[in-house]
Amino acid sequence: MNVNGADEKLQNNICKKDSNYYLPIKEMAKVYNYDYDYKNGIVIIDSLNKKFVQATSSKKQEVKFKATNLSKAIEKVKRGDILTIVQDTQKNVDSEVNGYLRVRTQNGNMGYIKQTNIIGRNVVRDNLDENTILGKVRLAFDYYNQYTKAPSRTTSIDGINSVSPSFYELKSDGSLVKNVDEHYIEWAHSNGYKIWPTLSNSSLNNKDAVSRMMQTFESRQKLIDNIVKALVENEVDGINIDFENMYKEDKDKYSRFLIELRPRIKEIGMTMCVDVTEPDGSDTWSLCYDRHTIGKVADYVIFIGYDQHTAGSTTAGSVASANWVELNITKFLGQEGVPKEKLILSMPFYTRLWREQNGRLTSTVVNMNKVTIPKGVEKVWNEEAKQNYIEYKQGSATYKMWIEDEQSISAKIDLVNKYDLAGGSFWEIDRETVGVWKIINEKM
Repeated sequence: MNVNGADEKLQNNICKKDSNYYLPIKEMAKVYNYDYDYKNGIVIIDSLNKKFVQATSSKKQEVKFKATNLSKAIEKVKRGDILTIVQDTQKNVDSEVNGYLRVRTQNGNMGYIKQTNIIGRNVVRDNLDENTILGKVRLAFDYYNQYTKAPSRTTSIDGINSVSPSFYELKSDGSLVKNVDEHYIEWAHSNGYKIWPTLSNSSLNNKDAVSRMMQTFESRQKLIDNIVKALVENEVDGINIDFENMYKEDKDKYSRFLIELRPRIKEIGMTMCVDVTEPDGSDTWSLCYDRHTIGKVADYVIFIGYDQHTAGSTTAGSVASANWVELNITKFLGQEGVPKEKLILSMPFYTRLWREQNGRLTSTVVNMNKVTIPKGVEKVWNEEAKQNYIEYKQGSATYKMWIEDEQSISAKIDLVNKYDLAGGSFWEIDRETVGVWKIINEKM
């Protein structure tokens, strides 16, 4: 059996019964880092990566089925019995309801006792997920291609707590093109930023090559080995997987790749982010992701909340209107079932200037810090898009722009706070205006 990249001999066999395969729980514990026990017909599993808290019963008392005094008792415990306090893993606190704590008895039963009836609370083990971020994630993408050097950064950016530089590009054989800069790593860590480098398939631009990589365990394992090796060598804090433009038919295999990658990332104490587009789009842009599964596997799911209208659009429109962004946030949280505490909204530091002439529509990308408004043209606030809009004529051409600026980013951050999302990310450093970081810092 291959366990986290190493061949190990199974002490217990894999069994097949009625076309179903059963894996030995002891061997799986090595992969998923848990402890287990079996008592009175109950299997007890505790993650060794998660907080583990015990306390002592201060008196003889009943453990209730529900958090009320009138609820039926599921077990009686004695004074001095050790109880495990069930944790709310999303909030990293005890599970408490109306003055009752949810506990697990030594027999494996789970129920509620009054919070005042325990003593000697003891944190046996704290969370081991050290590279996730406390509070809102404020992630800045720092893009450069494989043929250029990493940008030279010397000053801190007050609004962020993490960066995602373009360290890795995928090759067709499953190896990585690495463009890593030690000075960049030193700059980021000296400012207290987590480094979650992006691994992208954009330079490969080949759906067939990605498809071949996803097909077999062996090909996925080769890619995973290369990822883990790079992360350890470069002493970063995690990985941001940004695979786009894939076949819809490979959706489940891509999920399988992430499921297999997850324990390897956890084993080295790092964080895994996965970028996905909005739901309900085209086959190769949107329908190639199982967002529900990715939401279970990844530490964070980054919603690429831009490119609502692209160079190929047949009508002029916003890159990221607030009403479009909000609609998709509700889809992520609702139909896709992605937990709000894992969802990061990515916001653009760019827009498009649209040109309509003789029935032909074209556009050019304009960075936020390069937006200019011609003399005499007034911007108008669009309440639906939560953006300033301009429209003007030059000769026979009509120009339109839905502007990304400090106001529009502020409105999108309001959505992060409204839905209590994990945080925000921003594409990308050097396109922004100076004042936008102050807004990000204050509002997040």
